[in-house]
Amino acid sequence: MQENYHILRVMNNNVLLTKDLENNTEAVLIGKGIGFGKKKDQNTFIDPKTIEKSFYTYDKKLKNDYLDLLNSYSDVLMGVCAEIISMAEATLGQLSERIFIVLTDHISFAIERIQDGMEIDNPFVHEIEMLYPEEFKIGQRAKKMLLDATGISIPTGEIGFIALHLQAAKEHRDVKVTVKNTQLIKEIVVTIENALNYEIPVGTLTHTRLLTHIKGCIERIEKERYISNPLAETIKEEINESYNIALNIQKRMEKSLKKEIPEDEMVYLAIHIDRIRRIKEYD
Repeated sequence: MQENYHILRVMNNNVLLTKDLENNTEAVLIGKGIGFGKKKDQNTFIDPKTIEKSFYTYDKKLKNDYLDLLNSYSDVLMGVCAEIISMAEATLGQLSERIFIVLTDHISFAIERIQDGMEIDNPFVHEIEMLYPEEFKIGQRAKKMLLDATGISIPTGEIGFIALHLQAAKEHRDVKVTVKNTQLIKEIVVTIENALNYEIPVGTLTHTRLLTHIKGCIERIEKERYISNPLAETIKEEINESYNIALNIQKRMEKSLKKEIPEDEMVYLAIHIDRIRRIKEYD
């Protein structure tokens, strides 16, 4: 069999840093047992069927970031991060090509803080778990993988941050946007709770429905997919107090999203607010 790869580094039994001999391009290859028995500087044949995931570096900017990554972090850390991403893509589909660099950099910094005794605070962890359940479950699996590989146990807040990075990579957007929107969702919930003088129990159907609705509202506004409510005027009159709360929220959303929020969106939000108001009365 013709040799098709030059082994640059063996990160672990499942992850190799290689040079593709056909196109002279560096690549991280991931596959179960793909690194077993391989040695640095060896030219070898690797069956394409055994490669579950590969990270190539065609883009010049990406390649420079990638080379910085190789010089900054251990093979163990890069190997487990590559496995985490491969595992995530099996569930979420193809992620942004930058995720390998971004997630490895983030996890490395988190581990450094943990080793230095610093706390990792994530004020949105409950919202993240409700809004992005698949990504959060992958973060939980990543926790075990990191513990097995590095001996470091990451806290629940860090699981949430990993989930945010995966969600952003799934949407092919900057994680800062995902963080900003998650923060906005939490602020809206707190505004509703303060206005009603009622704390919505976390994890309940009411809490989940509200988070899901606000998330959907933000996504529709960002994509300019507007909805209509033919009964808007009637509803506004019937639940005027709840609608006024929604109008206050509208201003905060417009400032954050830098877009106008249609009135019909606020009517639907007012319906959710009024439902919570009625639940409060029965509690």
